[in-house]
Amino acid sequence: MLTSPDGIHWGNFHKAFKGGDSFPGLLHLKTRNKYFATTKDQHSNHLIRRTIIAYESSDFENWNNGTILLNGSMNDTPDMDYYTSPLWEWPGTNENAFVMITSVMHRTEDSVEPVIAFSRDLNTWNIPNHNMPLISKELGGGFTNYVSPGFVHENNQFIHYFTDFGNEGHNGGGFGDNAGVRRIIFREDGYTSLYAEWHGQVTTIPLNVGKGLILNAGFSHLRDYSYIRVGIADDEGTMYEGFTFDDCKVEQIDDIHYKVSWAKPMSELPQHQNHRFKFDMYRAHLYSYTCLDCEEYENEDGACPYRVA
Repeated sequence: MLTSPDGIHWGNFHKAFKGGDSFPGLLHLKTRNKYFATTKDQHSNHLIRRTIIAYESSDFENWNNGTILLNGSMNDTPDMDYYTSPLWEWPGTNENAFVMITSVMHRTEDSVEPVIAFSRDLNTWNIPNHNMPLISKELGGGFTNYVSPGFVHENNQFIHYFTDFGNEGHNGGGFGDNAGVRRIIFREDGYTSLYAEWHGQVTTIPLNVGKGLILNAGFSHLRDYSYIRVGIADDEGTMYEGFTFDDCKVEQIDDIHYKVSWAKPMSELPQHQNHRFKFDMYRAHLYSYTCLDCEEYENEDGACPYRVA
């Protein structure tokens, strides 16, 4: 640990607790008069996986032995580790709502993807959608996406930065062509959109896409230079013939709703399986989308897959 009276001059170096090498988190809980720190850990707790450990201190000098916050469960793949642990208090909640963005590492394919976790008490953490990444390795720019400590809170939104190593992987030994610093933006009021300040793309999880698509969207006042294009792809992300970005047509219904069509009708998509939407955007907001006329069906295991209507 190091401390500083002004953020420029640092001293009082001392070893506080055993920890890892990747972006720990630190909070000062005023109502509890405690410091709360998180870090990646492994060997000191005799764990096979990398996991997230929390430590507490009342004086910033003496810390407890630590407790496990996040560790791989029986539902996780054997090669999965939790890697980073930046966290913060949700402003205005009087220390009863907390957010952590942790990077999940998959050892086999040597990739790292950020996921989001929430807690009311700093002890029990919930990860929605079971480790579904905020930024996947395909869309984040590379195989290794490390989230950074801290965040910026302004204009009713949180801005969080992360770094990626391009396509070289965690142990690639160098930076790939797409390496860089990127950011995630959350609206504080929960009313959110996918926004492409410049050019951007996003791919959904596999969905029952139905037989029609309506967008709730907004465009720049420079309408001729602002657009959303939609493609439909298979599970690997390859767009079907007749359903590419170039085949897409977006027609305005009213001030916020737009109907999407393609060169081919959606009835010609492969039947009885899920598909992915791919969105290609420039200076546009995508608030939500609605799949029309979805029909339930059974997959090879005799179960009805997740249905979106």
